[in-house]
Amino acid sequence: GTSYKSVYEFNRNSATHGSIDGAPGSSQHRYITEDVPYLFVPCLEFAELTKVDTPVMRAAIQFANAFNGVDYTVEGRTLEKMGLKGLSVNQIRQFVSS
Repeated sequence: GTSYKSVYEFNRNSATHGSIDGAPGSSQHRYITEDVPYLFVPCLEFAELTKVDTPVMRAAIQFANAFNGVDYTVEGRTLEKMGLKGLSVNQIRQFVSS
């Protein structure tokens, strides 16, 4: 029931997104301390497994690492921590489908 001319306009004016008052005020905000290790890191690991190049995601993780003095690629949700290390894409598909 809405109509926006661009993604930017949607993000600034939709009921859900319009109430967000900008970027996190601190490098310790949950958007960084939770989203980087538990969303970006697994996405990066799946991308690497499938040989998809993700330079922007890798850079975002590296920036967060530098800001917070944490190596999220070690501390985050890795394939190893999910019990998926060494599995092929097809094996992972079977694992999550069962």
